[in-house]
Amino acid sequence: MIAGMLEVSEANLSKTVRNLVALGYLDISKQASPKRSDARRTTTVKLTPHGRHAFDEHLAALRAMTE
Repeated sequence: MIAGMLEVSEANLSKTVRNLVALGYLDISKQASPKRSDARRTTTVKLTPHGRHAFDEHLAALRAMTE
């Protein structure tokens, strides 16, 4: 779903998420989906406080470039 919204491949999204987790920007968790009858799990991706700070700094830098 997210890969489609961002118009990137599943492989590209997976690699990017892994890299952002390694940098401490994201946390991921996986759990069984009660809505599915198969063994697939759902993945939840959350921004960490460190990731939020980095994102906010990035937005501030972009805004400064347009002023």
